[in-house]
Amino acid sequence: MLFRTSASVIALVACTSLAAAADLGGPSYGGSLKDDLPAPAAAHNWAGPYIGLHAGYGWGEWDGKFYDYNSAADGEWEPYTKEGEHIGNSVDLDGFLAGAQLGYNVQSGNFVFGIEGDIAWSDINGSETWQTKWNDKTTEWNLDTDINWLATLRARAGFTRGSALFFVTGGLAIADVDSSYSLNGGDWSGKASDTMTGWTVGGGVELALAQNWSVKAEYLYIDLGDMDVTLDDENCWKPENFDGDINLHTFRIGFNYKFGDYSYAAPLK
Repeated sequence: MLFRTSASVIALVACTSLAAAADLGGPSYGGSLKDDLPAPAAAHNWAGPYIGLHAGYGWGEWDGKFYDYNSAADGEWEPYTKEGEHIGNSVDLDGFLAGAQLGYNVQSGNFVFGIEGDIAWSDINGSETWQTKWNDKTTEWNLDTDINWLATLRARAGFTRGSALFFVTGGLAIADVDSSYSLNGGDWSGKASDTMTGWTVGGGVELALAQNWSVKAEYLYIDLGDMDVTLDDENCWKPENFDGDINLHTFRIGFNYKFGDYSYAAPLK
């Protein structure tokens, strides 16, 4: 009898406590657990247009060879040789660059796809001097190269993890290049200027900051293709030519500002 009375009292107290908790705004156990869970934390929204600035460093080389115009062989260019060996050389290039970019992203879940264009003023340049001998006479060759500006138009694809976007990128590269070529301190000289087109590929990471701002670090390999400069001075008895490929590596850090909403709540599944 005592046991039955105690059990009844305990049950009554428990029911009263639950009713009181409900009246005081306590958790309800009548609905689904999904309805009672707090809203998920907002994730960064990468979709939409953006603009930004960047600065960085570039290095590479103009890797080429000398060619001699042989008028006796129907006016064809032939490799310049010294004692039967082909003479080639490369000009090391390096310098700083700074510019601006704009782009547009679309986002599907954790995947982000977009397009970006940028243009940068460039201080990437190089100079090389070397000597050859012909008939016991020493000839000094000098080759200077300057990349004045550099632009790219690239596709981007990546995935998000937390507030970070990891991406790969690739597309078109364009650069304005000036070169000068001289012998014996400028006795004979030649110049060339060209807007070169090539391709680029690379990757990087972009980190979302407060609200619409983000910061990124990016590496690009750039192949600008072939460029040649001809030594065709009026005082030169026959023209000489240096022909080679220009390729670069660039590392850049930049900031972006994205227009529109910067966050969204991922749907609960």
